Amino acid sequence: MPLVVVRYKPDRVPDHVMEALTRALPEIVTLALHVEADPEAHLTVDEIFVDTQEIGRFAVNANCLDIMIDANDRPGRAADFDARRQGIAADVRGVLFDYSDLNITCGVYVRLVRGSYEEV
Repeated sequence: MPLVVVRYKPDRVPDHVMEALTRALPEIVTLALHVEADPEAHLTVDEIFVDTQEIGRFAVNANCLDIMIDANDRPGRAADFDARRQGIAADVRGVLFDYSDLNITCGVYVRLVRGSYEEV
């Protein structure tokens, strides 16, 4: 289950932009990180956790938005890792395009990690 954390500057990113972005991210991440050939890397939008965190006022060199994605390291994901990140970044650009007048800078970080999850 990938975990997506959207860090944002509340004085630069209005709520309606955050709502649009967080609504779009489960599908964006699912499309980019699902690997059909690997049953362990199958994803649905319901398996993507999205959280938000405000960027502190003392942060240095932070974008208006930073999207950090942690997903389990699977061979199919690692094989074309940069292309998957680029796809996510392109789709995020598409969401933010509607708000280009706000001049929101955004970074996308994707990490493939070894992890385990269980709901209790």
